[in-house]
Amino acid sequence: RQYGDTEIRCSTVHQFQGSESDVIFFDAVESYPAKKTGFLMGKDFNSILRLINVAVTRARGKLITVANSRFWNNKYEGTQHTLYKLISYLTDKGNLIRHPGDRSLEKLIGNLTIKGGPDFFLETEQYMPLLEEDFKNAKGKIVISLPCGELESDYQERILSWVEEAKRKGIQVLIKTNEYAELPEMWKKYTWGTDNATFPIIMIDDHIT
Repeated sequence: RQYGDTEIRCSTVHQFQGSESDVIFFDAVESYPAKKTGFLMGKDFNSILRLINVAVTRARGKLITVANSRFWNNKYEGTQHTLYKLISYLTDKGNLIRHPGDRSLEKLIGNLTIKGGPDFFLETEQYMPLLEEDFKNAKGKIVISLPCGELESDYQERILSWVEEAKRKGIQVLIKTNEYAELPEMWKKYTWGTDNATFPIIMIDDHIT
């Protein structure tokens, strides 16, 4: 199915063999309360190894594995089962998101924080003070990438005021957008058009993103 420029496909691992995608969701569907032996438990070791190998090598950028870790731990803890080893590796080395018991979005966002990586926020107002502080503490350069020219009206003036303050302090500010014509007029004098503003991002002094 096509959503704008994003193509979404859903099929078995076997049907993905030979193809790739930027992001792959691999869903190990075998879990409670099923009692019958499923594909990942009922095949021989080599068949499962090939299946998991295909699944995890289809992703060009990000692999997201969905599984009931308690189910697999109870069934295969201490064994060499390939999916159990994958889940163990992801639990130890990856970014683990557990199903929130209270089913709240706030809880889920809190669990998204990657080990040693960025924090995630549910509401814009939660991070705006941090962003303002980073703008004010900039030492040399601020780079802003805007794939879309339609900026959120509630915040564009505040952020632009920080841009203008940074420029008055002599900070180099570089802003690019894929949709220059759609930008608010007050942003156009600081921005140039491009076709490679791939991600919406602000980078400050080459180390704060």
